[in-house]
Amino acid sequence: MPPHVFAISPDALRYVRFERSDAVLELVEAREEPLPPDAFHAGPLGGPARDPEQLGAGVDRLLGAGADLEEASLVLPDQWLRLAFGELTELPKSRQARLEAFRFKLRQLVPFRVDELRVEGFEVMPLADQEEPRRVVIAFCVEALVRQLERLFAERGITLGLITAESLALSSLLEAGRGEQGGLAVQVLQKDDAYTLLVSSPSGPVLFRHKPSEAGLDPALRRTGLVRELRMTKSFLEDKLPALGIDGAWIAATEPAEWLAWLREGLGVEAEPLSLAALGDLTARLPAGWSWSDGGPLLAVALEEVA
Repeated sequence: MPPHVFAISPDALRYVRFERSDAVLELVEAREEPLPPDAFHAGPLGGPARDPEQLGAGVDRLLGAGADLEEASLVLPDQWLRLAFGELTELPKSRQARLEAFRFKLRQLVPFRVDELRVEGFEVMPLADQEEPRRVVIAFCVEALVRQLERLFAERGITLGLITAESLALSSLLEAGRGEQGGLAVQVLQKDDAYTLLVSSPSGPVLFRHKPSEAGLDPALRRTGLVRELRMTKSFLEDKLPALGIDGAWIAATEPAEWLAWLREGLGVEAEPLSLAALGDLTARLPAGWSWSDGGPLLAVALEEVA
């Protein structure tokens, strides 16, 4: 079955379908359905739709008449699905016990009601001089929101086989393109209202930062603040992962020039805009005006499905 990928954000629903022919992955269908500004309840991690029937009608319009889907993937914005890192003495063997351990740790790390979150996690590379022997990355999002979306698609006969976040999807795309490189990868996903910085090692994420863009801030102050944060990030990586250098840095943004300069000044690396050329052997046929900040995560999920 060709990969069918949906994406949802506070202001739009998106759907894409890719097909592989002669080793080329081609975008054959792409649709977008705008949503009203108050479609979802407000919250730092988003919230359920205010009018589920209205949202369902948007999905129906997006699918079109005669749509016959049984399984699809869903990409959530980084604002809704985030990452936190913690240390554990032991990692239980059973799934339920691991989830309880992740929830216990998450209560110490985030200012949210953990009992209202859906939580997943796995072990990643330990840091130098960490207090506990195991380091884990914990993904979390609002349970009521995700459950509502799963139910909405299930009512249309569609099972969501994968639910992921934009930056996590992009990370898998870059990992496939980097091949056997064993250092750190830095990626920046710049949206209209926020940006996400994700640093990954061969074993998984190392650092995750999602922040508002502060576009209205004085440009000089914004640059100073971002460069200062990037220098702190560089110090953290050098101190906590001294054996790993940065192998590459990529930016998914409509206007990447500022980030190219900031990463050069703050991290001391030469970054490049995300493109097909940065993805190794990937051969894809994409339309003119393709947006890597909006479309890149959807392409990444499609590639996971056809790998």
